Amino acid sequence: MQKLRAGASTSVQKLGASIHICLSQDGDCLVSVVGPNALNQAIKGIIVARSLLLNDDNSDLVVQPNFVVVQQNSPKLGNSTTTSIELYVKKIKALEKPSDVSSVSDLTKPTGEEEDDRKN
Repeated sequence: MQKLRAGASTSVQKLGASIHICLSQDGDCLVSVVGPNALNQAIKGIIVARSLLLNDDNSDLVVQPNFVVVQQNSPKLGNSTTTSIELYVKKIKALEKPSDVSSVSDLTKPTGEEEDDRKN
């Protein structure tokens, strides 16, 4: 499984294409982010990847988010920890869209009353 990183300045289109390639080849990938702006870019990239999958082979995807505590070792901060979010993205078969029932029945009446009205 490939691990991708997204930042606040990550290109949504490039990330979406990278996720799409990972899902097409391996079936899953992991997108790691730190911070709200990076998470925003990652979610938009996943949306782009989803549209590419739906157009390619009518596949879809699911996302499972997790918090991960990361140890950092830097000269300025020393040893510290931060929390990142990992988005596990997996390719699945596309679900069928629900049929439009708005023209079929009157949703204000309990089930079964529609037939009674047509008989009268």
